[in-house]
Amino acid sequence: MPSLPVVPTDAAEPFRPPAPLAARIAGPAGAIEARVEDPLPDGATRRVVGVVCHPHPLFGGTMQNKVVHTVARAMQEAGAATVRFNFRGGFSIFVAWVPAQASTTAALVNSRMRSS
Repeated sequence: MPSLPVVPTDAAEPFRPPAPLAARIAGPAGAIEARVEDPLPDGATRRVVGVVCHPHPLFGGTMQNKVVHTVARAMQEAGAATVRFNFRGGFSIFVAWVPAQASTTAALVNSRMRSS
């Protein structure tokens, strides 16, 4: 497996996470709220994109979950772009949860790959 790209940082300055880019992606049960965060500068070659999924939404899982956020941050520090999303569409629009997580995840990955 190839190693992750190194995110250039000054040793005296701590890692600063990238600003999250809000996105809405069409999904099988309605629009899905997502956040894309990429620590690499524009034009850099991205070898890895991490799709970070949250706990089950019926038990309160969202993309803002502390563990999800921490995993995404660790991946960014290692040089990977990340995508976090809410399976159920987020807080701004009520969309009933549908057990289509695998197809939703595939749609997110395909969308991100097309935009790279």
